Amino acid sequence: PQVLEAMPPGGQWTATPYLSAAGVFQPQVSGPGQFSVTYTVTNGGLCTDSDTKLVVVGQSPNASVVPTWPFCANDPSETLYAFTPSGVFSGGSYVDSTGIFYPTVSGPGTWPVTYTVTQNNCTSENTFNVVVNNIPNATISGPSTVCLKDPPVQLTGTPPGGVWSGGSYVVNGLFNPAVAGKGLKIVIYSVTDAAGCTGTDTHFVQVDSLPTASFTHSAIYLNVSFQNTSVGATSYLWNFGDGSPISSAENPIHTYPDNGTYQVTLIASNHCGSDTMVKFITVVKVGLEEDGSSSSVFIYPNPTSGRLFIGLTDAASGGPVMLTLYTLPGQEVWCRQWVAHPGQTTTFELPSLAEGLYLLRLDGPDFRRTLRLLVKH
Repeated sequence: PQVLEAMPPGGQWTATPYLSAAGVFQPQVSGPGQFSVTYTVTNGGLCTDSDTKLVVVGQSPNASVVPTWPFCANDPSETLYAFTPSGVFSGGSYVDSTGIFYPTVSGPGTWPVTYTVTQNNCTSENTFNVVVNNIPNATISGPSTVCLKDPPVQLTGTPPGGVWSGGSYVVNGLFNPAVAGKGLKIVIYSVTDAAGCTGTDTHFVQVDSLPTASFTHSAIYLNVSFQNTSVGATSYLWNFGDGSPISSAENPIHTYPDNGTYQVTLIASNHCGSDTMVKFITVVKVGLEEDGSSSSVFIYPNPTSGRLFIGLTDAASGGPVMLTLYTLPGQEVWCRQWVAHPGQTTTFELPSLAEGLYLLRLDGPDFRRTLRLLVKH
């Protein structure tokens, strides 16, 4: 209602359905349009005057909003549409002034929103509730690690009736490792409810293959460092071939009891199985005269430039002798079979070698020696 004012005071308004004698105008009764109002005043009961004016009642703007909801709780944003544009939306952090509603901010529930619009100096306001529905709780259950050689495995999606995706390796939840191949694979399960809201779960499956056992080594005399180069393994077993305990270290260091050639076995394993690699390695120690027969064999010149003379003393026993030349780290660089005769000397031509100190091992019928040999060009 609006109270009309007139001068001088003390007069009386002509009453109508929309105007009281006291001058209270009811726009909601009159409705929009032009309406005549009359004010009459009497001075001392002798003189009377009146004035008639037109009151214009404007049309209130339509503050209604198109009901495009309910929305889903995982919708990033939705636009609210008003019948009369240029108004302002309000209500909370879940809606901005232009009518962008954020279900991910509001969450599921019923949320009040107010739309206010002014047109031709008339303002209308409308408060309404926006419904946001929860999304289905989609869940995938099943193994997260399989082997490439395994048969297809059935994954389970709840609630039932959803759609599987991710790749050709999953059909109706049946995951095929052979099709997927090695690596980390994604599986997606989506469920849409009666309200049109979709829930999604993502599951990762690691496809592993059998490991590949591999190693290298480096030796300093009898001390050997093993470098594990296996692929896809999670545990290791080492047999050093000398009767010592099995080692489960990844990169062990082992000290051998004596010169010799040893069979080293590495078993590399993971949850899919194991693989084995076997190598023969030779270790030697410097200056060892294993039988104490320092005078039974002689070599010269030492240093040598590449030609070497080796002989047995008259007191030594003849027979086959194995000659093996090693670098100090234990790498074999030359090997010969020599039929030795007491009191005789044999000439040997060594291969082209870098200058430095080498170890010459002699294994005879009744002696075994390792001698230092200096190569100098």
